[in-house]
Amino acid sequence: MREGQGWLAQHGFVDFAGSTVVHGVGGWIALATVMVIGPRAGRFDTKWLRQNMPGSNLPLAMLGSLLLLFGWFGFNGGSTLTFDARVPGIIVNTVVAGMAGIAVAMLLSSWRYGYIEPVALLNGMLAGLVAITASAHAVNIADSLLIGAGGGLAMWLADRLLVRCAIDDAVGAVPVHLAAGLWGTVAVALFGDPALLGTGLGRFDQLMVQLEGVLVCAVWSFGVTYLLLRLINRYYPMRVDPDEERIGLNVSEHGARTELIELLDAMAEH
Repeated sequence: MREGQGWLAQHGFVDFAGSTVVHGVGGWIALATVMVIGPRAGRFDTKWLRQNMPGSNLPLAMLGSLLLLFGWFGFNGGSTLTFDARVPGIIVNTVVAGMAGIAVAMLLSSWRYGYIEPVALLNGMLAGLVAITASAHAVNIADSLLIGAGGGLAMWLADRLLVRCAIDDAVGAVPVHLAAGLWGTVAVALFGDPALLGTGLGRFDQLMVQLEGVLVCAVWSFGVTYLLLRLINRYYPMRVDPDEERIGLNVSEHGARTELIELLDAMAEH
């Protein structure tokens, strides 16, 4: 083994650009955080159980997601740490997985709601990108298609599970980054070319090592974050009071009122 490798890498753990190291860590931290803070007011009332609370600016959300897609070319392609012949294939795998995630989200949204829900579409794309991040260097285009589709499905199922457990994830960080990241990390063993992985392990042994890495990440990231935030929350509550939540943090914390807020307040008074 190369000098300076961590013990997981020495065991053969592969996570090319960070399905677990980046996205899994962020997802576990997000899960611990939303569990400590609790749901938004009214999120799990009857009115909102059948749909998410609407976002404030869908065009900006779409623009941000497209910028993330573009950034992923550098995120995955740049993880080779050199501009060589592998980079074009990695970028193609990245795009294919993202599009597969979109396709699965479209199908599931159409089946579940009877229409294509735009936020599910964006999260499906991001989930596909997250999923391929661990193995973009070691799979072919067909594998990328399956991995991206699996990421979209993992995102969708995790989102449904959070709602059932009354855990409020306003932006879908846990389904996108944690669920898709877990799938992508496991997919390394299922789809990765052993010669390109270079660990010398069979598929079953590789799967065990990938699961070991996921478990270590979960215990460290979720465990430490949850304990730390529970301690902070005990002495300094992290959720704002109901009145501040009702008027919005931009107003209650920063006094940043807008013409729309003034209009809505005037209408409410009348």
